[in-house]
Amino acid sequence: VKESARMSKVLVNVHLAPFGAVCLLYPLINTEDFDDDIVMNNTGAIGLDILNDPVSGYYTREAIKNDRVTIQGPLTLVQGGVPVVKEALIARNPIYVDGFELDIDDDTYPFWGFTTVLLNWAQLKEKVELDAFFQSREMDYLMTRTDTLVNFTSMEEYKRTVTIAQSNQSSYLDEMNSVTVPIKSTDNEWALTVGYTSGYEAPWNVWACVVVVLGALLASLAVMLTLVEKKRHELLLYRMMPKSIVHRLQRGDTIVEKYDLATICIFDIVSFTSLSGTMAPKQVLLMLKELYTEFDKIARRHQVINVETIGDAYIVIAGGPEKCEGREGAER
Repeated sequence: VKESARMSKVLVNVHLAPFGAVCLLYPLINTEDFDDDIVMNNTGAIGLDILNDPVSGYYTREAIKNDRVTIQGPLTLVQGGVPVVKEALIARNPIYVDGFELDIDDDTYPFWGFTTVLLNWAQLKEKVELDAFFQSREMDYLMTRTDTLVNFTSMEEYKRTVTIAQSNQSSYLDEMNSVTVPIKSTDNEWALTVGYTSGYEAPWNVWACVVVVLGALLASLAVMLTLVEKKRHELLLYRMMPKSIVHRLQRGDTIVEKYDLATICIFDIVSFTSLSGTMAPKQVLLMLKELYTEFDKIARRHQVINVETIGDAYIVIAGGPEKCEGREGAER
C-alpha cells in the first residue's frame, strides 16, 4: 500500500488494528521518509488498545457505531523528546466483515478492526504546492477544521476550530474580500477561505481555486484509503487461499478441483484455554503472532499450504493445489 501510493515523505505509516489492537505496522522503523537522521520507531504502538484508550476510545467507538472515517490532527508526534512528525494527520477507517461481532452500548456490530494511515501534513502541503498555488495568483487563503468533541465530565458535546493551513496575509481576509466554502469531511468539517486582500479581480477565479485545491486534497485521501482497503482484502484472501487460486478468482474463473491424494495436518496448542486465561489479551495476541509467524515460515520451507487458522488451531495441507505423488505429501 505504501509503495503503491507513491507519496514518499507524506505517507509515513500504515497499520492494522483487529478489534482495536494495533498489531501490524509498516514500516515498523521508518528512516526513509525523514531527513537529519530522524528515526520513527513504531514498536511501542504494538498491542495498543485504541478501543479502550482513555483519550481516543470514545471517538473510535463512535466511529464504529456511525461507520465513518475519523481524522485526528494536525498533531505533533514526539519520540524520545524529538518531534518526529511536527504536523501529523491520523486517518482511521473501521472495517466490517461478516462473522465478526463487537458489542457497543447494547448493540452488535460486524466489526473486524481498523485500517489506519499516518500522513505528514506539512509534507503533503508542500507536495501539492499549496502556498505556491495561491501565491502565483496573488491570493491569500485560510484552511480550518472544526471538530465535535466531548466533555467527559458533563458528557456534553462542543466544537473546536483549528487552523491547519494559511498564507502570510490570511488575517486580512474578511467577508468583503473572500469566500468561504464549508466541506463535510469524515467526522469533522473543513472550511477553505480564499480571497484577494486588495479586493476582487475575477469572482469566478476564487471559486475555481477552491474547487481545485479541495478536490485535490480529498481525492488524495480517498485514493490512499482505497489502496489500504484493497490491500487488506488481498492479505485476507492470501491468508485463506494460495495466491494462484486468488489470482484465478480475481480473473473471474470458476474453480472446482479434485485431489485424489492429500495430507492434512492439524496443530493445536495444549491447554490453550487454561493458558490464555492466565494471560492478558495483549500477551495472547503477541504469543499467537510469534508462533504463527514461525509456522508460516516452516510451511513455506516445506511447500505446504496453510488453509485455516482459528484461535490456537493451525491447519496445513500437502497435495493441493500442487499435487504430490505417493507419500511425498505426508513427508513434507
